[in-house]
Amino acid sequence: MPPKVVSAAEPATVTPLSPLPAPGPVSGAIRLRAPRPQQADIPAAAPGGRAARWFRLHKGEMRAALLALLSIAAFIAVWHVLTTHRMTLYVRFSNVPSPEQVLESASRAFRSGRFIDHLLISCRRILLGFSLAAVVAVPLGLLMGRYKLLKEAVFPVSEVLRPIPAIAWVPMAIMLWPSNEESIVFITFLGAFFPILLNTLHGMSA
Repeated sequence: MPPKVVSAAEPATVTPLSPLPAPGPVSGAIRLRAPRPQQADIPAAAPGGRAARWFRLHKGEMRAALLALLSIAAFIAVWHVLTTHRMTLYVRFSNVPSPEQVLESASRAFRSGRFIDHLLISCRRILLGFSLAAVVAVPLGLLMGRYKLLKEAVFPVSEVLRPIPAIAWVPMAIMLWPSNEESIVFITFLGAFFPILLNTLHGMSA
């Protein structure tokens, strides 16, 4: 039997497939629950547990503080023995006041108003000397950092005068200034001038 020829004008019919039914719930399914994690038994903290932990963490600091107190106590005890018995061990302690005498003098000075007056006078001298040193040293350091010729001229002189301790300037200050107040301010000025000058100069060079 000859095969049937389908013409191009006649469309081919395609039978659609029926969709598969969705699976329904399985009857008699058993739901499994995940077991709840059991909480671990936390042991109760001992009454002195926190204190013991703090002691372990600060053991080094406490040992250092205790050693410092013991060393200070030993120093005061040796000082008391040497000055009370007026001992002479090549170094004479006969004119050195004892700790009791120093404490008595300090308490007497605190009770009077002279200690506060002297403290205020010293603070005024320090503030005045430091302010003058800053006013002079900061601009000079800036100029020395900006102009090389000025640095080459001033820096050698400052390096010669800088190592001289302040106490060595006392005789010169007494001869230069007409009063003790100005001499003390001058010594304070020199003590602050050179560090400020060098720090300013290094800041400009950085």
